[in-house]
Amino acid sequence: MSSAHPKVYLISGASRGIGYALIEQISQRPNHIVYAAARDPTNAVALNKLAELRPGAVKVVKLVAGSEEDAKLIMAQVRSAEGHLDVVLAVSGVALWQHYAPVKDCTNESIMEHFNTNLIGTVSLYRNAYPLLKAAPRGAIFMPMSSTMASITKAGEYAFPLCGLSMSKASINMLVRNIHLESEEEGFIVFPMDPGWTQTDNGNGNAKACGMSEAPTKLEDTIAGVLKVLDAAKRETHGGVFLNYRGEVMPW
Repeated sequence: MSSAHPKVYLISGASRGIGYALIEQISQRPNHIVYAAARDPTNAVALNKLAELRPGAVKVVKLVAGSEEDAKLIMAQVRSAEGHLDVVLAVSGVALWQHYAPVKDCTNESIMEHFNTNLIGTVSLYRNAYPLLKAAPRGAIFMPMSSTMASITKAGEYAFPLCGLSMSKASINMLVRNIHLESEEEGFIVFPMDPGWTQTDNGNGNAKACGMSEAPTKLEDTIAGVLKVLDAAKRETHGGVFLNYRGEVMPW
C-alpha cells in the first residue's frame, strides 16, 4: 500500500454474493482498504482466505444487521486505524422468498424480519458511521442496496406478492432521500442502488422458486456496473437519486 492517503470502504454482507464480489474487486485497487463486515466471520471461509491473500487491504469484522454493539466496535476499530470512512456500502439484507404472500396473508413476523434487517440495519449502520464519513478527506459515499421492487411506480411490473421485501426496500429509498437532504453541509453522496436480479446463490435460488432456471443478471455485470456508478458518483448528479447498476435513473 502506498504512502498516499488510502481510500477506506466498509461493506456489509461481505461473506457471499454481491458483497463478497465487490470486496474482491475493490481490494485489488492500489491504496484501498476494505472493512468486510459479515454476520458470522468465523465461518466466512472464502472471505477469510481473501483477507489472508490481501493482508491490510481486507479486514474482516463482525456485523449482525441492527446490532449497535457490533457497529460501535467496528467504528472504534476504523477510527483507531484509519480515522475516517470514504465509502459505506450497505449490502446486507434479506429477501425471504419463502414468505410469498399478498398483503392479506402477510404476517407481522415476516414484515418485521424484513424491516429489522433491511431498514433498521441500514439506519444503524449510517448512524454509527456518520462521524467517520464526516471525517473523510473527500465527499463520502453512503450507498444502500435497494431493489426494483422498491419502486412504487413499477410495482405492477412484477408478479411476486412479496409485501415484506418490497415495503422494506421502499423504506430504504425514503431513508436515502432523508439522509441526502440532511447532509448538504457534509457533502455526502447518498443514493440507493438496484443491483438487478443477480446470479448469486440467493438470487438463483429465488429464481428457481419462481420457475426460472437462474436469475437474469450476471454477477460480473452487476459488480462492473455498481463500481462504474460509484467511481463516477457526485452529489450533484447522484445524490438522492434512485439508480440501477447500469447507471439508469429508476422511478420512485
